[in-house]
Amino acid sequence: AAVGLGILSADDMPDLDAPITRALMARLAAGAAELPAYSGAAPFADTADASVGALWTAGLVQGETGAGGAAIFRPDDTLTRGELCAVVWRLENYAA
Repeated sequence: AAVGLGILSADDMPDLDAPITRALMARLAAGAAELPAYSGAAPFADTADASVGALWTAGLVQGETGAGGAAIFRPDDTLTRGELCAVVWRLENYAA
């Protein structure tokens, strides 16, 4: 469905049985919510991904504090069930 809606390309998910990364979740969530493109300064030290920035601007992700006090998102980490539930709940309650 995400490919058909233009949110992802078929190349983004070559293995549907593989765990999903936090970055891919961000692309799915930002696309599904039709958030406006983000072009500001990167809110996280470890990624400049526009989908992550859009979710952050909308208050749908918060990240965490990394070494040295920098805000980080951990885009390449596997998404946990709890993190997925938090994003789905926030999306459900999101009012643009």
